[in-house]
Amino acid sequence: METMRWIGTVIVGGFFVGLTIFNWRFFFQKISQGDVRMSPAPWVGGVAGLFALWICPVPGVFEYWWVPFCIDFGSIPNSLWLAYSAATSKL
Repeated sequence: METMRWIGTVIVGGFFVGLTIFNWRFFFQKISQGDVRMSPAPWVGGVAGLFALWICPVPGVFEYWWVPFCIDFGSIPNSLWLAYSAATSKL
């Protein structure tokens, strides 16, 4: 059963990494074009990272459940950028 958990962790973790790279690249591409649109897949990367940590068989790793939400731009950083843009009337 532990092998299946490792396989799931690697697959879902890879999905998280891929979405994180996509979201950061999308953000910088849109900012360089003067566009302030948010990620087309908000919060999906953070949730995938959370799930990867949840199924990971290493004890204590789930204590860092909040880290994927901070790393993935589609999650907390995107929400903060959207709030900043709204506050400064850039929307």
